[in-house]
Amino acid sequence: MRLMTTLMPTVERFGFALFLTLNATSVWGGIFPFLPESTRTSDSTIAFFALQLAAYSLTFFAFMTSSYRRPSATRSISVLPGSCALAASGVMLVAAMYIEWASLMLIVASAVLLGVGSAWFIIGWQKVFASQDGAESGQSIIVAAGYSAVLYLIICLIPVALTAYLLPLVMVPLAGLCLWIAAQRVDFDQAMFEDRPTDHPAIYRNVMRESLAAAISIGALGFCAGAVRFILITHQSISSVVNIASMGVLLAVVMGYLALWRSRTLRFDVMNFYRVIFPIMAVGLVLMPFMGENVSTVGAAISYACFSLATIVMMMHCCQISRDSGINPVFIYALFGAVVYLIQVAGYFVGYLSGSESALGMGQLSFVAIASLFVLLVASLAAGQSRPLHTTRLEFLAPSLKRLQAASAPRIVTVEAIEVRDAVAQEQGAAKEEQGSAKAPQRSEAEEGISSASSYEDSDAAHPYKSPVATHLHGDVGASAPHEKVASANASHEGAGATRQRKSPSHHGASSNQVIDRLSKQCLSVAEEYGLSSRETEVMELLGRGRTGPAIADELFISENTVRTHIKRIYAKVGVGKKQELLAVLDHAMPS
Repeated sequence: MRLMTTLMPTVERFGFALFLTLNATSVWGGIFPFLPESTRTSDSTIAFFALQLAAYSLTFFAFMTSSYRRPSATRSISVLPGSCALAASGVMLVAAMYIEWASLMLIVASAVLLGVGSAWFIIGWQKVFASQDGAESGQSIIVAAGYSAVLYLIICLIPVALTAYLLPLVMVPLAGLCLWIAAQRVDFDQAMFEDRPTDHPAIYRNVMRESLAAAISIGALGFCAGAVRFILITHQSISSVVNIASMGVLLAVVMGYLALWRSRTLRFDVMNFYRVIFPIMAVGLVLMPFMGENVSTVGAAISYACFSLATIVMMMHCCQISRDSGINPVFIYALFGAVVYLIQVAGYFVGYLSGSESALGMGQLSFVAIASLFVLLVASLAAGQSRPLHTTRLEFLAPSLKRLQAASAPRIVTVEAIEVRDAVAQEQGAAKEEQGSAKAPQRSEAEEGISSASSYEDSDAAHPYKSPVATHLHGDVGASAPHEKVASANASHEGAGATRQRKSPSHHGASSNQVIDRLSKQCLSVAEEYGLSSRETEVMELLGRGRTGPAIADELFISENTVRTHIKRIYAKVGVGKKQELLAVLDHAMPS
């Protein structure tokens, strides 16, 4: 039943799947391959795809600049311009079949509109998914990716004569309608949409610095895909096979994710993803120059499938940054898009330099493979120098029976109810206490540890803080300059209270010598029960330690509006209405 609920189509999932299907067809020119061969010459084909890629990346750059200088304008981005651009692109290509004297002009205009419209659409979907809860957003994106693979395979079965009209006249308007409906549900009162980058540029500079390695890593995969793309569009006989194969791989990965996610909580970041994809992409590139055209097709399919997966991870990664740090979702995705797709344009140019012979030669494929491997190695060096950061971690919480029951029957926890429950528990335990009062047993080592942890919590309230919960979930993460000051101060405090610290076994990569006190364990227990994200758990723990909103903002290097958004989500998930009720829930939670 839970799996069926996860796979259930919604407006967001179906609409995004339609867009991904359209985007998959636009990768190979939409209906451009259906033009007459007299119009679809070698030069016009190369120019069409080059203009499409350039317009795509430059549109992201324009969005990034406008969202930084005029963030209020990004809230009111209309779906209509993107839909019109995509529809007009297809209509112009159809017109190019019949108006021969204007075919070149129509093809050029269509390429530009296709790039602009695709970028416009994906920015709109980025706002929708960034505004959602992390678990809901990630699952919707992944399920929609699976739907898109199925839809694309279905489209391949439709006669070519119908496909040329189906895409611009049916699928584009339907995808635009779904995006418009989804956009109406977006809560624009969240901090990420109200954020003004010029009010705190240091936070944005920090995010850009932290995101650079991730963007370059995905861009390296885009470079390989761009070079392979040039080869494929100049050899149409294998391009359709490669695209079908890449969508098949995408569907298999989605199914594998759903099977794995049901049994365990998944946490990974872009750097981990790149370290897994790197050898797979390298094998595909090495195979391309050898053993004939069939193996070249397999290598090209592997390369493009890896980049397709990377773009899905990139979208979820940008949503995570927006939620955790309160960054404008248009800005962060446009930043990634500008970097990644400009690097892909460079890969396309390398493919052009390799030549466009009608027969695939070992020299052309070897040139592309060597250049792509070099870029992958350079990106791997950048990835190796990067430090794992809190905002780069993607989370997919495994289904929890307690959490599902709490979600199906939400309740408001009040202090009075907890006091009544405690009074009953005390009465039930009174007899046992009387029976054991004469023996006065020695306190166990565990009880001594809990007592020491409690005293450590009290003394820790006035000191700079490095969240044990964050360390417990993510390991000893690196930090930017403001975080380094916090970590340094916390280290000195830990040294002063070393005799009172308790050690916890490593978990999800956490260091085994990190302090995990009772409050931290209670926060982890509540987070597991109610499905809180790592950032929400971190904010909840800081609240439990008596931090105020401004103090939390300073320590986590985010804005106060973002802190308020996290607190609002914590209250909603736990089912409380104020801080005192949340603290009561924490106080009575059983440490995990």
